[in-house]
Formats: sequence, C-alpha cells, structure tokens
Amino acid sequence: MKIRQQDVAQKLGVRQELISKIEVSKRRIDINDLISYCEALNYSLTEFAWKIETHLHCESLLPLPKNNIKNKRIRVNVS
Repeated sequence: MKIRQQDVAQKLGVRQELISKIEVSKRRIDINDLISYCEALNYSLTEFAWKIETHLHCESLLPLPKNNIKNKRIRVNVS
C-alpha cells in the first residue's frame, strides 16, 4: 500500500518499532488492536482477512476451504 510504518504508528499512537514487530511476526496483536490496525490502513477487518487468505492461497500456504461457509451461521460470543 506504500504506507510507511511511521505513518501507521502515528495513527495508532504507538512507536514505529511496534508496527515493525507486528509485520514480521515478532509480536502478536489482539483483536481490538487488529481492528485499529485495519482502520489505520483504511480496511475493514473482513477486507483485511480476505486479502490475507487470498495471499496465502496464491502462495499455496493455505488450502482452499473444503466447504462453502457462505450461507452457514456462525455463533460468536462477544460478551
């Protein structure tokens, strides 16, 4: 996307080093931080996940799903 880590860090109010660690998998982030990270990149969480899955499929790092979950209900407890 040609966005500097420093710019993302500034939007999130964190240091650039934290963004670097996240991007090279040296630090995990929780779901709330991931949502903020996506917003800083102007993506929804759904768009971001789709891009990750597409990239992993193209690199043969993630197999195609065996079942189509498009019309399946998924229950998530968010309390």
